[in-house]
Amino acid sequence: MNLDDLKTGSKGVTAVADALHHQHRTTQADSVSTLLKGIYQWARESRDLNRIDLRNERAVRQVLQHLKPPKGSEPLTANDDAHLEFYVC
Repeated sequence: MNLDDLKTGSKGVTAVADALHHQHRTTQADSVSTLLKGIYQWARESRDLNRIDLRNERAVRQVLQHLKPPKGSEPLTANDDAHLEFYVC
């Protein structure tokens, strides 16, 4: 995947939303899960490997805060992201 192809700002947000709207509902849920899991993994790895500086510190902190498992849930592993799995059949 080449992130350089992803537009930034509001045009990028609109492009992602439009692409999701044109997918089957199951594909939408799977795609959103994949995007959020990837972003959550990036934030955890950035924190754990000390790859944070002034340019990405807020993004890492906010992602970890907003995508953390809900209170009261016990993750199976330290990197468990099952709470970001949205498609249930």
